Amino acid sequence: MAKEDSEKVNPCKCGVPESAVADSHIPIIFDKTTNEFQLTYAVEGVNGSGSMMFYYCPFCGGRLPKSIRDTLFATVTDSETRRLSRLTRHINSIKEAINEFGEPDFDSPCVRGVSSVPSDTKSTKFEVFSTITYYNLSDTCDVEFIDYGPDGIGKNFTGKYIGDDN
Repeated sequence: MAKEDSEKVNPCKCGVPESAVADSHIPIIFDKTTNEFQLTYAVEGVNGSGSMMFYYCPFCGGRLPKSIRDTLFATVTDSETRRLSRLTRHINSIKEAINEFGEPDFDSPCVRGVSSVPSDTKSTKFEVFSTITYYNLSDTCDVEFIDYGPDGIGKNFTGKYIGDDN
C-alpha cells in the first residue's frame, strides 16, 4: 500500500491495542518516544529482545498512530553517504576496519535480518553477527560494519540519534 493510500485508512477505534498494552501477559507495548505500538519478543542466542512496529491494528485493521521515529535521527545527505562509501570502500572485514579506523566505539553481537522466508515448512530464523560501530567518522552518521562471515561484510550509515534522552 502506498503511503498516501495508508493515510486514507480509518484510524483504529476499537481500543484493543491499548487494552493489550495494559495486560502484562500480552507482549505488546506502546513506545511514547516513537509513538508506536510494538510487539516485543526474545531473541534466541542473544541476551536481549527485539520488537516489531504495528502500522495497523491487528484486531480491527484501523490505522495506528503515525510513528515519529524519523524525527529522532539526523538526516543523512546523499553527499555524506557518498563520502562515507568512498571512505569505507576498501574495507572488507572487521579486522580491516579496526586497522583503518582504530578500536570501535561500540562492539556487540547484533541480530540481523531473516535468513529464510517463513512458510508452512520453514520458520523464520534470525542470525547473530559481530557488529562494530564508529560514532566519530561523521557528524550526522554512525558507521556500522557487520561481519556476515563467509557472506562478507555489511556497512550501514545510520543517522545519529538526536532525540531527547529523557
